[in-house]
Amino acid sequence: MNRIIFGIEIDEEGNIGNKFSFPENQILYITLWEPKRNYKIPVIYTRIGAFTVATTLRECVIAIPKFVKLQNNVIINPQAVSSVEETQTGAEIILKNGSSSVNISTNKWETFDWSLIFGSAAAKDERILPSIELDAKDRSIGSFLLNINDIELIEIREIKKNYELPTFTQADKRYTIPTTLNSFKTIFPYFASFDKNILVNLDEVDYAEKTPFDIIVRFKDSFLTTHMAGNKEKHFKFLFK
Repeated sequence: MNRIIFGIEIDEEGNIGNKFSFPENQILYITLWEPKRNYKIPVIYTRIGAFTVATTLRECVIAIPKFVKLQNNVIINPQAVSSVEETQTGAEIILKNGSSSVNISTNKWETFDWSLIFGSAAAKDERILPSIELDAKDRSIGSFLLNINDIELIEIREIKKNYELPTFTQADKRYTIPTTLNSFKTIFPYFASFDKNILVNLDEVDYAEKTPFDIIVRFKDSFLTTHMAGNKEKHFKFLFK
């Protein structure tokens, strides 16, 4: 498969890079990264760099430039807007699906550049976003790849106490970013677990090498390596030379 996956490039210090997508067939392995204490998110290692999920609205604004920021916690897909109706407190932005809308203040209604919404059509975004669907109580009900073009608006919401993440609205459904390897295992079922926190693209493994202290996994046409837990060796004997 060669789908184009949405992601945020990061360097070794966790700083945001200039790439916001990568081909699926370039993924080598996925592990967990702890950018701050007691906060882990996936990091995806590919042949063209390391990527993670978007955890802030700022990252979404940078990575999806065709979306428009309406207010501090909302950005919207202009192609999803049906109309804007003035209200007593400002305006209501009606989305084409009819099941969602966004209310804005009078000041925003009077000062916003509406040509950003109703101007020329933006180019189609071919990227797909790893996501998990949420039920009405913000519980995960499945993992999916979501087309960026199908997202209508992005908001920052408190998914659980003191834990805010972007949520993506599509018609009457809401999604958020996957934060566990189990979610990615569902999205990429042909990946294999080599350890508790390591998910590997088997198609890209060159071979595994047992050393006195570890099992090293080497990838085709890459200097990157990862690790395999000892109790996994019996399941992947075909990888050893």
